Amino acid sequence: MKRYIYLLFIGLFFSFSHIYAQQKILKGKISAGMTTESTEGIMLETTSGDMTFSDASGNFSVSYKPNDTLKFYIAGKYRSQYPIDSLAKIPNLMMSLQSVRNTPLNTGKITYFPTNDDTTTLNNVTVRTRNYHADSLNNRKEYGDAYNYTKPKVKSAFDVLNVGKMEEVLNFKKKKQHQMLKDNLQREEQEGYIDNRFTRTFVRKYLGQSISDEKLEDFMRKYRPKYEEIVGMSDLELIDYIRISYTQYQKKG
Repeated sequence: MKRYIYLLFIGLFFSFSHIYAQQKILKGKISAGMTTESTEGIMLETTSGDMTFSDASGNFSVSYKPNDTLKFYIAGKYRSQYPIDSLAKIPNLMMSLQSVRNTPLNTGKITYFPTNDDTTTLNNVTVRTRNYHADSLNNRKEYGDAYNYTKPKVKSAFDVLNVGKMEEVLNFKKKKQHQMLKDNLQREEQEGYIDNRFTRTFVRKYLGQSISDEKLEDFMRKYRPKYEEIVGMSDLELIDYIRISYTQYQKKG
């Protein structure tokens, strides 16, 4: 029995040593430059399964392994990705965040500032944001359970010594939880985007005629646009959609 416990302990030690030995930390900052765009709540994820969010100042810190890719998500939606080994070579990593509505600029760069104040840039790198940027940090708190995965139970010393199997189980569970979090974030942010544009004030203002509160609420519920529709509409197109939809609403009523 003592020998079994000893083997179990040794197996656990070497298993987790192997899993975490290759992990490194990438630290950096996402800057809005001259714009007023928020850099808070941007989600970063490595292909090995680690995930983090930028803080209120745009700072981030994420664990990674060699040959990982770093992916960026804004409001739960995938935006871009970069080889993390290249980013890790840049001291004082600062990534610029520029956007014109939903269109990325081609002038985005990753810049680092060595202690001698020389500036070196890595070209052709663009991280973009949407004009509507909700606070994803609140979503992270709401879906915090998705982070706290439980380590799989060990049934025998043979399972413990099987390093590859244990690492595979851990990574699979982390990725599954991360996917659940991303799905929740994307769904909530899309609904928030619709709420931000398809408002009672906006609809009433551009409807072109008076309407009771009760009727307005019923109309907006029945003709609430889908995210895929409204995200491609300008304000003028949204006004046309409201007026055309209201005409249909009146005919059916």
